Amino acid sequence: MNYFRLFIAIVVLSTILFPGYAQEEISDEYVVKIVYFLPMDRTVREDIDTKIGNMITRVQNFYADQMENYGFGRKTFRIESDENGDVVIHHVIGKKNAAEYKNKPASCFGEFANRIQTRNTVLVVFLDHGSGTIGSACGVAYTGRRTLIPASGGCFSWITVAHEIGHNFVLPHDFRDGRYIMSYGPGPRDRISECAAEWLDLNPYFNGGKLGIEQGSKVEVFSTIEYPQDNTHAFFEVTDPDGLNQIFFLHGPTLMHSCQSITGNRTIVHLDTATIKDKTVIVRTLDVNGNARYPGKFPINDIDPSIVLDISTDRFGLDNRLIGYWTFDEAIGKYAFDATGNGNYARLSDEASLRFNEGKTGGALYVQGRKVDAIVTNGGDLINGLTAFTLSLWVKASKVNTDRGFIFPRTPNDKDEIFSIRYDAQGLDGSGTNVIKAGITTTSGVQIYESASGVQTTEWQHITLTWRTGRKLNLYINGVLDQPTFNSKATEGEITDVERLIIGRGSKDNNNSWNGLVDDVRLYNKVLSDNEITNLPFVTNRSKHFHGVALTGVANFTTDTVESGNGIEYIFTVTNTGNLHDTFKLTTSGNVPTTLSKSTVSLASGASSVVTFTVPENTAIAGDHTVEIRATSVGDITKFDQFTTTTNIMPIYGVSLKGVESLAAGLQHANEGIDYTLTVTNTGNTDDTILLTTEGDINAILSKSSISLSPGASSEITLTVPGSAFAASGDYAVKVTATSETENTIFAQITTVTYIFSSEELGLLKGLIGHWNFDEIDGDTVYDSTGSNNAIIHDGAILKPNAGVIGGAIQFDGSSEGVVVENGADLINGLDAFTIALWVKSDRIATDKGFIFPTTPNGNDEIFSIRYDAKGLDGGGTNVIKAAISTTKGNQIYESANNVQTTEWQHITLTWRSGRGLTLYVNGVLDQPTFNSTATEGKLKNAKKFIIGRGGKDQNGSWGGLIDDVRLYNRVLSPSEITNLVSSVEMIKPDPIYGVGLIGQGELTNQTQDASDGVTFHLTVTNTGDTTDTIKLATSGDAEATLSQESVTLASATSLDMKVMILGTALTQPGEYVVKVSATSQGDNFQTTEIITTTTVYPKTRVFPNYPNPCNPETWIPFQLAKPSDVTITIYSMRGKVVRTLALGHQASGVYHSKSNAAYWDGTNKLGEPVASGIYVYRFDANDFSTTNKILILK
Repeated sequence: MNYFRLFIAIVVLSTILFPGYAQEEISDEYVVKIVYFLPMDRTVREDIDTKIGNMITRVQNFYADQMENYGFGRKTFRIESDENGDVVIHHVIGKKNAAEYKNKPASCFGEFANRIQTRNTVLVVFLDHGSGTIGSACGVAYTGRRTLIPASGGCFSWITVAHEIGHNFVLPHDFRDGRYIMSYGPGPRDRISECAAEWLDLNPYFNGGKLGIEQGSKVEVFSTIEYPQDNTHAFFEVTDPDGLNQIFFLHGPTLMHSCQSITGNRTIVHLDTATIKDKTVIVRTLDVNGNARYPGKFPINDIDPSIVLDISTDRFGLDNRLIGYWTFDEAIGKYAFDATGNGNYARLSDEASLRFNEGKTGGALYVQGRKVDAIVTNGGDLINGLTAFTLSLWVKASKVNTDRGFIFPRTPNDKDEIFSIRYDAQGLDGSGTNVIKAGITTTSGVQIYESASGVQTTEWQHITLTWRTGRKLNLYINGVLDQPTFNSKATEGEITDVERLIIGRGSKDNNNSWNGLVDDVRLYNKVLSDNEITNLPFVTNRSKHFHGVALTGVANFTTDTVESGNGIEYIFTVTNTGNLHDTFKLTTSGNVPTTLSKSTVSLASGASSVVTFTVPENTAIAGDHTVEIRATSVGDITKFDQFTTTTNIMPIYGVSLKGVESLAAGLQHANEGIDYTLTVTNTGNTDDTILLTTEGDINAILSKSSISLSPGASSEITLTVPGSAFAASGDYAVKVTATSETENTIFAQITTVTYIFSSEELGLLKGLIGHWNFDEIDGDTVYDSTGSNNAIIHDGAILKPNAGVIGGAIQFDGSSEGVVVENGADLINGLDAFTIALWVKSDRIATDKGFIFPTTPNGNDEIFSIRYDAKGLDGGGTNVIKAAISTTKGNQIYESANNVQTTEWQHITLTWRSGRGLTLYVNGVLDQPTFNSTATEGKLKNAKKFIIGRGGKDQNGSWGGLIDDVRLYNRVLSPSEITNLVSSVEMIKPDPIYGVGLIGQGELTNQTQDASDGVTFHLTVTNTGDTTDTIKLATSGDAEATLSQESVTLASATSLDMKVMILGTALTQPGEYVVKVSATSQGDNFQTTEIITTTTVYPKTRVFPNYPNPCNPETWIPFQLAKPSDVTITIYSMRGKVVRTLALGHQASGVYHSKSNAAYWDGTNKLGEPVASGIYVYRFDANDFSTTNKILILK
């Protein structure tokens, strides 16, 4: 008796202190864990574990039944269970009383959830707080996959659990049917929706944790259509590289609007926005790998439809009781339109397609393969409630002796009922063969029809099914009333139970579809007469010859064509509806000229041809464009068909402004004044008046203040800047603005610049024979401001606006063929004096790169050249500038003073006169050369070109850096003129460059058993920019950390050592902690860098009490290792005799708590014999760690 009491006490103690050890033998990945949470002031309910276990098992079976019902097999979610397969229920005793949990029920999670819940675990917690609700709700599903259910009252039921756990599996509320478990009723709530089952089919909780790769989904609004009036339909383009499976549309975060199955990597999905609440839709997608994504919210209340459909209804003379008509002649995306204009579109599945010109009339729907069809989603609204109908369609099968079908009202279920038609190889009731079978369900019962035998065919076949309440079904084949092998008795009432209208599948086509073509499907809300059926297109049993024609237009008649400048194209189909081969004449008429792709078409009986007509771009201006298209039979001119297109092109306003010639000019005499000629163009599509104004440094006069222009028309105007307006030398800018009078936000601007030269500048114009300022280029042409010697820019050289000392500059990458003046020979050869001046900025020093050469570089310094020279050959200088010329009397060489090369802007001027030595000025200062060869007389010779950006040594490259404002004179400038060249330029300071560097001092990883004092890493932050900068530092990651400095101010190229300290309070649990340190430039926050530290906290080596204890006889000994060790457990009797040795071998560091990996003793000795009841001692050895504990065996 005393032993029994001891046993009970130990069992209770083990359950409270060590509840996890015996319950973690399965993976935590994608599993549902159950918790019974008891406030500290309440007692455990009787049989609570049994009740919860039975409830959870019932929820599992409910989902399994539903998944099986929808054809996905008995899939359900996994529950954490013990070795016997029983549900594990974790008992947690709270730290507060029940009243506090009633007020804040979710606060219970903070006491235990992080200890048993992993990232991919769902927690279902039964809160026994004495209330029958959670707050005001029956149950609550929280973010983080956590659910609270009351442990008593009416809400303590399997339905509540099934509903809330559905939210944890990302199922929204679904009130489309009160029977859905995700609704609030009215019930019975005994099912999930089909789309919910399809979603769960790929959910990792229903697939043993299988989850494929994820590359991300993208959803964009593709287009919108108003169809019918005031009802906007949105089309979404959905893409996913992994493959698409499903899309949900939600009113709000948890409220289902609709869902669709989708396939492929890209598809167009339709949404009728009429019933969207608040006019905002939330989209969820699911890929084929089970990855759920939330591309976002899409506001639809402000969407203007891009297309408005306006399609005439019945073209063939029947009355207006046609309620659905699918021609399959045209589709936008995956939607075939209802030609009645009632908006009952048909969505094509991914494998379905339209075969243009292959239908009985125009195009046809082609279906073949697995679940291929076209679905009218609102078919229930269209058909349910009818007391009479006629369904007419053309079909063409690829084979006979088949059960394939073409009309069904829901997912095929092998039942011929509700509203269905199919081929039937063997009639069940009439015993016919190769029959057509139809079925309907009314409010009074089911009616079945089986046709005469042998009616299946691979030719085009017209089928018409009619019914009126209280009458039997009638079937017409090719316009002839069929004689059935079976026709069940008539019923009264209305058609019922239609969910949708599926075209291309029948009752037997659960995983298949009709194999062939379907065309011209019509649904009437009345019974057509025999004569009306006979007179449907192509349906006739008359034998005499006749002519006929039908025109079918597409539905892209837009009210707003933005790109009207491209013209407007319409496509239509001409069909020979007669029974003779015929030729048809095509004509158009209207208020706009058009172009037809064909003026006649010759067609066999029943054949069709696609024709286009185009409104040319020059007539696609604002306004209504009406065109009537007529097709007339040549065989019988009384037979014709016609339709009219009306397209309203909305007005678009536009204006452009260009200069006829250069809009920059220099004047030597201010009193001259100047005229600029500008061209104003109406670039819109409607007549407009354009207003013209000026503003700027001086008053200017326009020849016109406004001008009226038709679309595309232009007119020249003159801008006069009078000489009296110029007060002194300098730049004078005048900006001209052309503004649409109708739409004043549409305007164009252009600026003229007139420069009045000073007397000094006029002097610098004397003898100037070439001037390349590099401020603008035209394609690959660089302009010479003197007007005669334009240059060509080659690859590797680009214009950099505002990068020069004066406006733009040319940047060379070191590999260019330069900027080449092809007529350089005419420019240079024959000169007996010259000055060449230019600005250069090198990307390096100690280089031989050059910037002027007169021919393809050949390794020599000659003719007419200037370059940097790292080591002077003749003068022995370093980092000099070298120049050379060739005259009719010899060559001259020049090497500058030492160390003149620089990476800053530098002005270089080289002068020469016959009989004199070369002279070099650097930044306006006369250079003192290390070498200057003997002067020669004569004239320059041997120049073939004038190349800017290359030197004599640049056989395989070019200058690296910038060159600006190259000037060539046919005279020697004076020193003062050279000084004026330099001083007239305000040096432009380049934009500062910002940059940040961050590196670790030593390893940025740390491994420890005890991190209570925290972990410190040492880093170095560097300013890698070219200017002083403040660098901001921040941390993020798995653990809280502090920085020794949160910002540092550093000069260019300087560094500072710093520390990042991870707090010990953040490293209390074993695991890997990643902390990221970022450094960001305050001057340019796009300049940022990051570095990652990793701290691994290993568990301390420990041994925990065995469980169960007492045991009978087997037991498990849990332990954990700080480092890899050889583990041995030796079991002794109380007398010190070795009973058994458990050699566990070499074990990795980690936790060994569960039955699957803890040490196990089966209660036998080393001979395999069971040991007696009693107390045993075991010693645990792991390398340098050793401890002992006791085991009690009670049998």
